[in-house]
Amino acid sequence: LFQLFRFWGLLNVLKNSGRFNFNNFNKNLNTSEITLDEAYKILNLDPKKKYSKDEILNSYKKIMKKIHPDRSPELNNIATLVNQAKDTVLKSVI
Repeated sequence: LFQLFRFWGLLNVLKNSGRFNFNNFNKNLNTSEITLDEAYKILNLDPKKKYSKDEILNSYKKIMKKIHPDRSPELNNIATLVNQAKDTVLKSVI
């Protein structure tokens, strides 16, 4: 139940940011660069804290276990956003 709640929170963050359109699920998503704050929210990280590369990757892996496209092809767009968020946060850490 807790995992379902966190997944629902991730979907709400994506919906509120305008990066994921639930009405046109199979269409391409907005490919513009995501902000660092959005990336932290997607990865369930606090933007005010400093994280190591390992901590960021652990958070990323936890999310990807739930939404990996191999489990459900419909989650491909969400997985793409999570990958983009990971890349954005890692760039800011390095």
